[in-house]
Amino acid sequence: MNQMQVKIAKYKLPSISAQYDADMQKANAYLSRLTDLINAVPLNVQLLNTTLKEAIDFIYRLYNNVNNVVATVMMVENTIVFGNRYRSTYADIDSELTRSELCFRNGDYTQALSIAIATIEKIHPGNYENMIRENSSEA
Repeated sequence: MNQMQVKIAKYKLPSISAQYDADMQKANAYLSRLTDLINAVPLNVQLLNTTLKEAIDFIYRLYNNVNNVVATVMMVENTIVFGNRYRSTYADIDSELTRSELCFRNGDYTQALSIAIATIEKIHPGNYENMIRENSSEA
């Protein structure tokens, strides 16, 4: 749980869905419920095990979702940084990257990534992954 909150704070994501907040509250409720079940006398092992399994499944799914969002954000940022070197040369690249940035600021990270990749593909068709990898290793 702490790792998820740290990742969100570290990358200063401009927008997080309301679903994330609701999911974090649900995960915290699971943890609270597990604490209550562990402290209960007598210990209801069957209920504890069922609740624990549900909590683990839910929290791992949430953890994976957070990791996917953070990875997408990093890809968008790297793609836009790479594309910035072409902004002054190509007006259409500038406008498309601006569209991507607006999507990014509005929290539509997948759309921002799609626009940014399509923009870079106009300049360097079929070579996107290698360029971004090289650009991120130089930074």
